[in-house]
Amino acid sequence: MSAILALLAAASWGVSDFVAGRVSQRLSPIAVVGWSHAVVSVILTLVVVIGFRDIPSSGSWLAWSVVAGLGGAVGLLCLYAALAAAPMGVVAPISSLSATIPVLAGILVGERPEHGVWAGMAVALVGVILVSGPQVAARVDARPLLLAAAAAVLLGTGLVALGFASKVSLIHTLWVMRLTSLIGYAVLALIARSTGDVPRKDLVVIGAIGAGDLLANAFFAAATSLGMLSVAAVLGSLYPVATIALAWIVLRERLRGVQYVGVVLAMVGVALIAGLSRS
Repeated sequence: MSAILALLAAASWGVSDFVAGRVSQRLSPIAVVGWSHAVVSVILTLVVVIGFRDIPSSGSWLAWSVVAGLGGAVGLLCLYAALAAAPMGVVAPISSLSATIPVLAGILVGERPEHGVWAGMAVALVGVILVSGPQVAARVDARPLLLAAAAAVLLGTGLVALGFASKVSLIHTLWVMRLTSLIGYAVLALIARSTGDVPRKDLVVIGAIGAGDLLANAFFAAATSLGMLSVAAVLGSLYPVATIALAWIVLRERLRGVQYVGVVLAMVGVALIAGLSRS
C-alpha cells in the first residue's frame, strides 16, 4: 500500500507540474506557486478552524513542519533561478537527485531495505535522471549548477521533514507547511512590490495546481507512515515520468531516445520495488 501511495504522489506532482508549466508560459512561475499556496492556505485554514482545532503542542513537530515548508519554498526558488540561467537538460538531472536526501535520512534512522529493493531504487533513480532529458553543455557557469544542487538538497530535506512531522498530524503539518511557504512568497512580493498580476480567471486553475501539490504531499506523507521513507521518496521522485507522459499525449511533444530509456528503467525499478515489497 505504501508503494501505491508513493506512486499516487508522483502522479499528482507530475500532473500539477504539467499544468503549472503551461500556466507559467503566461505568468511568472513564482507568482503561480505563490498564489497556489495562498489558495490552499485559505482552504486548509478553514478546515483546521472547522474540524481540527486541537493543534499539536509538540515543539519538534512544529519545527519539522516549518522546515518542510521552507525546504519546499526555497528549493523551488533555487530551481527556478537555475532554470533561468542554464538549460533544463543540465539543471533537471541535478535537481532530480533530491530523492537521495530521504534515502540517506532513512538509513540514518535505521531503515534497511532488501538488496532487491535497493536495486530497484537505483534503477528508478537512473530512470528519473534520464527522463529529465540530460544534456552536456560546453559552457555552463557554476552558479546555476550550485543552485540546482541546492534545490535538490532543500527539496529532499523538505520531504524528510514532511515524513517526520506528518506522523504527529497530517492535516496540521500540511497547514503549517503552506503557511510557512506563503509567508516566504509574501515577503518576496513585498520586496518586488508586485503580486504577479495574476488575472482572476486564472485563480481557479492555480488553485487546482495547489490542490494537486497538496494531495501529492498527503499521499507521500501517508506512504512514509505505512512504509520506509527511503522507498517512498524514490517512488515519489518519479513525477517527471507523469509530466513527460502528459506532454507527449496532450501536447504531442516528441521524446528523445534517452527519455524513452528513462521511462523503461523507471518502470523496471517500480516493478522491482513493488514486487519485493509485497513478498
